Amino acid sequence: MWRGAKSAFVMLLPYRRAIVKISEIIPTVKEIIRKLGERGKCVIVGRNANSILKDFDNSLHVFVHADQYWRAARLQKEKMPDKTEKEILDDIKIVDKRRQKYCSHYTNTEFGVSKHYDLCLSTSSLGIDKCVQIILDVARG
Repeated sequence: MWRGAKSAFVMLLPYRRAIVKISEIIPTVKEIIRKLGERGKCVIVGRNANSILKDFDNSLHVFVHADQYWRAARLQKEKMPDKTEKEILDDIKIVDKRRQKYCSHYTNTEFGVSKHYDLCLSTSSLGIDKCVQIILDVARG
């Protein structure tokens, strides 16, 4: 978070077994993201915020990605030590397919295509800490 920023922290998590259909909450999600954008500095991870806030002049749209093997190794080490690499890679493929479908359906854009972002970074090439530093440097101007 930037120094002096008075930002709300809102987390919108996707659940595997949703109580409501995602299509029913999309208008609310969009409204929340727009209101956060109007309030000022904030960080929104996912939810196609780059598309929702594309007309906001003072915004920075960042896409952070990594190759599947780097992601699998990190997940196995930090969150899924009991799963095999193959199981994790299968999970990654499913999640990525869902992200692509979600993005295509709700924004009419292709997920992860660089022209929809101001900055694209690879954590598998640069590392997480370097990506964070680059994002902060760009955001601070």
